[in-house]
Amino acid sequence: MKRFSSAQWILPVLIVLLAVWLRFYQLGDKGLWGDEIAQAKWSLLPLAKMWARFRDPPDFILHFLLGQLAQQFGASAFWVRLPSAITSVLAAPATYVVARRVGSRTVALVAMLLVAVSPFQIWYAQDARLYAALACYAALSLYFFLRMLDCPQWRTALGLTVMNALAVYTHLFGVMPLLIEGIALVGVALGALWHARAQRTREKLLRVLLPRAHLLILASFALTALAALPLVPGTLPYVLHPSLKGIEAEFSYAPFQLTPDFLQLLLSDMGLAPDLGWRTVLSLALALLGLIALWKNNSRGAWILGAWLLLPLLLLHVAHPSRGVANRYLIFLQPVFVVLIAIGLMWLGEKIVTFRREIRVGAIVVGIVIMIFVVVPPLQALYPRAKLNDWQTLARFFATHAQPGDVLMGENKYWALNALAYYLPNVNAYSSPPGTLDALQNARAQNRRLWYVSFGGGLNPEVEQWVQANFTRVEDAAWMRADLDYVPRDEFHFTQSEGLVALYFHDGEIPSRIEYANELGDRANVTPHLPLAFGEMLEAKLELAGGEERGFEIIYSSKKPAQFQVTVNGESWTKVNKDIAGNVIVTRRGTLGVEGEQVFIQVKNLSRESPLFVKSIRLSSH
Repeated sequence: MKRFSSAQWILPVLIVLLAVWLRFYQLGDKGLWGDEIAQAKWSLLPLAKMWARFRDPPDFILHFLLGQLAQQFGASAFWVRLPSAITSVLAAPATYVVARRVGSRTVALVAMLLVAVSPFQIWYAQDARLYAALACYAALSLYFFLRMLDCPQWRTALGLTVMNALAVYTHLFGVMPLLIEGIALVGVALGALWHARAQRTREKLLRVLLPRAHLLILASFALTALAALPLVPGTLPYVLHPSLKGIEAEFSYAPFQLTPDFLQLLLSDMGLAPDLGWRTVLSLALALLGLIALWKNNSRGAWILGAWLLLPLLLLHVAHPSRGVANRYLIFLQPVFVVLIAIGLMWLGEKIVTFRREIRVGAIVVGIVIMIFVVVPPLQALYPRAKLNDWQTLARFFATHAQPGDVLMGENKYWALNALAYYLPNVNAYSSPPGTLDALQNARAQNRRLWYVSFGGGLNPEVEQWVQANFTRVEDAAWMRADLDYVPRDEFHFTQSEGLVALYFHDGEIPSRIEYANELGDRANVTPHLPLAFGEMLEAKLELAGGEERGFEIIYSSKKPAQFQVTVNGESWTKVNKDIAGNVIVTRRGTLGVEGEQVFIQVKNLSRESPLFVKSIRLSSH
């Protein structure tokens, strides 16, 4: 008996190891995309500030984990994505235990395998966002809910409470499992009441409506609601009175509609492979077969799994949320969907068993070949697919092609430069005014070396048209990685893999003067200066022809006595210690004892008490 008990875990363990390999393979190979970069920055916030900031909406738990990892190991792509990879691995055994509550061990193993090799799950396992964790917590919540109906125990109620609380604290849609389970419980109670309708006494009816299992589930819901109370002040205004901020405000979001296109994309993501073709049709057909087969043998289980898949869509359709609803918000549906697919596969297998042995063996071989053909191609397409806007690779291009002091602009009203700044070796090596038409034309008139990062001009079509007419587009192949696919070469769809960035360049001259404005880095507003925190360094090349003796001028301000050092061509030129305090603009001039037309300037802030605000630097002739 013990030998059988040990042997029966061999396949689940092997499937978990497969899930680990598929999720950790090349986990940190691709650079972070915009939302992941924001996540990496947020992970460095103190816990108190994190709590205050991310209750609106409730994106807290993963931030906390990232914060701990960032403090211990740093914020590289591998560590930032690690929580997603771990929770995605756990989603595979979570799917197994859910399937085991409604089906056979074989069904559970097949469902577990389908989640382990799911491109949708693997894609978000390698994404430093909240979606893999949401799928894991929701699946475990469903498991405890199903187990509670059969074996009502306080330990199970505690597990249900913890998983629902984790889901609620992970994503705004984390409340969906709680709502589904509540409605499903009502359906279970009404079904029990219908079967017991012949029992007329009040005590018997109450016993049917509110057995121990239902009472414990209601108690768990109440505890989850209490645990979620701290989120209410930030979440309710966000949901009831949505006001779009920043880049969201520039796009017009229509209220959510349950359209055929949305359903097609959702089914594509949830199924065996995201191809919008025969794999999606096959997935839906198997899931429907599975639901019918489950209804015949376990109507309560079929009701709960069916409610799990349909109720979120109906709730969204009725609520018409004004914010966009992405398929990834509904990733918690997939484990249930693949459980139904597994049941459908087993139903077909049982029908095949009735045929003679030769046909049965041939059908099994054909089935294995088909499953390999279904699963392997999308996995082959997944790993080379680039993430949305490859900021890491673009920053590497700048490191080898841009010069200190170049103008770097991004499409106006877009957060592009904040994302790019995460990977730039020194964001203070550029002047970065807002990408308005006036600023671009002014820099062009000064014949500055200028780089412009475009997103297709959707927000600024007039600017985009002017840039295309006056700048040279850098060929994509010049800065993109040769081993990544930025444009899909196959039928598979992966969200956040679109290559939207285009880079333009004007090859001007090295200036003699730079007047700074800046929007690089994690700053809320564009500044009319370059702010240097303690230890940060401005870098720029300046050039002035003619004359053997030249002067250097720096205009700056500081809230407290300024302390900074100016280095020219690698040698210290001056060191300012305890300059005048207050918001006073200071001009400091001096003579440069260097030869040559071009000089390399570095300005380093040495003050721990106040940033140094550099307004301009200039070479002048004497």
